[in-house]
Amino acid sequence: MKFPIFVRIISFLIVLILFTFSAYKADQWIVGNARVEEEKFFCADREELEIEIKKVVISSVIINAEEIEKKLKSKYSCIKLVEIKREFLINLIFKVYGRTPAASIGLTRQEESSPSSYFTVDEEGIILSSDDQKNLPIIYFAGEINDQTPNILIANTLLVRKNIERLGVESDTMRIFKEQLFIKTNNDIELIFSLENPLNIQLASLQLILDQAKITQERIEVVDLRFDKPVVKYAPKK
Repeated sequence: MKFPIFVRIISFLIVLILFTFSAYKADQWIVGNARVEEEKFFCADREELEIEIKKVVISSVIINAEEIEKKLKSKYSCIKLVEIKREFLINLIFKVYGRTPAASIGLTRQEESSPSSYFTVDEEGIILSSDDQKNLPIIYFAGEINDQTPNILIANTLLVRKNIERLGVESDTMRIFKEQLFIKTNNDIELIFSLENPLNIQLASLQLILDQAKITQERIEVVDLRFDKPVVKYAPKK
């Protein structure tokens, strides 16, 4: 007795679906056909990363990209993003992107005290290592940093630095104290920001002040942007 063609097609699709689902869980299928690619990943070697991914995949009921990324990030704080792609149903490609060092943090107890320790962080304020990289800008930070949680104060500080560079203002040393950012620029201007207030407004005010100083040929000593109306101190005229 021959089955109608549509019955055979449906039966084939059911078998294919069951086979594919079993491939998600089968150790030999998943591990034997997984490939790891990495970009700027420095906190472990490829072999260690592949072993860790194997453990995560085997322990998963289904291949959930968000869940796998969460588990890997809990193990390696230097991971920024994990992408999972599928090839030929059962082949998996794990693309792991690492975090890039953006600044060195010198932890201090008080506003002006010397750092007790140094950490390297990325642009989100995530700690990458417990050392001081000389080629990075230094942020002196009076407070505590969680090595797993993005630090909004550090992230905002790096955002400010990026934006003032666009205005032609350069600085390699910044200091965070009580949600306030103090910057000494390379041309001896002191800038003070509030890291709690909207930064776009403060940066826009700074641009207007700098543009005005160029027109009037006045030399600025201090720009305090913490208030609704910025406070500007100019050097005495000779």
